[in-house]
Amino acid sequence: MNLVNHEVTGMTDAYLAVKHETEKFGVGIHSVEIVGLVPRNALDREAEYFAKLENFSEAKILENQIEKCGNL
Repeated sequence: MNLVNHEVTGMTDAYLAVKHETEKFGVGIHSVEIVGLVPRNALDREAEYFAKLENFSEAKILENQIEKCGNL
């Protein structure tokens, strides 16, 4: 799933929608993945999905990469 505007549809909203659909089939969500970069304020570190993130690192945060480029 691609989220185009996290201020309209946040990661928590998307996660909960998928969770709702999986529960209809008696299954759950095993893991979540961020592909590419994500704006810092799009992340909710207290949300249920965050604990299920695979291979997450601070390098996935867009602003961290921008700051890194400024330090070259």
